[in-house]
Order: sequence, then C-alpha cells, then structure tokens
Amino acid sequence: MATIPQKIQAPGQASADQEKIKEQYHLSLEEAAAFFQELSRELRSRGVIEMGTPSLMISIAAQEPIPLDLAYKVEKGRKRLRIKVDIEERQSLFSGPSGRPEIGPR
Repeated sequence: MATIPQKIQAPGQASADQEKIKEQYHLSLEEAAAFFQELSRELRSRGVIEMGTPSLMISIAAQEPIPLDLAYKVEKGRKRLRIKVDIEERQSLFSGPSGRPEIGPR
C-alpha cells in the first residue's frame, strides 16, 4: 500500500461523505522516491492502487491508458517541472453506478 508520510505541511479539504479529497503534501526527496516506488510496484503487480492518507483509505483498479501530463517552464531563472497523472477506475461492461455488476431482475 502506498502511504503518504504523516508530515503534512498543507492539509487539504475532505468532504463529509469522503467521496472527494484534495490534499497537498511537502515531501523530502527520499519520501517522494519511496512513494513513487510503491505506487509503481502496485501498478505493475496487479493494477490496483491502495493508498492511505491521514483522512481516507483509497483503493482503485487502474484503467489503461493512464494519461500523463508533463509541463516544464523556466521563469525568472527558476525551473519548474509539473507531472500530473490521472488514474481512473476500470468499469465493467455490465456494471451499476457503484462500478460493481448488478444482480437481480431488470
């Protein structure tokens, strides 16, 4: 399971129903490397990402392709690289709103 270290510099917002979170973390190089290595292991091994944040436990079966956006700029002599990964859950062909197959009369 990919875990975020408890060192949170800027906590985000979590809604009451826990269906949506947005949190920001400031990690050391070692912490960031460990997080990405664990994320990579989970994607390679079974395609399911399980992640624990201080406010929520997340489990998602990754759908291919996985979009990866890269942005790079130099502004006032400072370099900035932004990497965005958008992982969506696989949906089965005959699934209900929960993403799980529905059983019962139609």
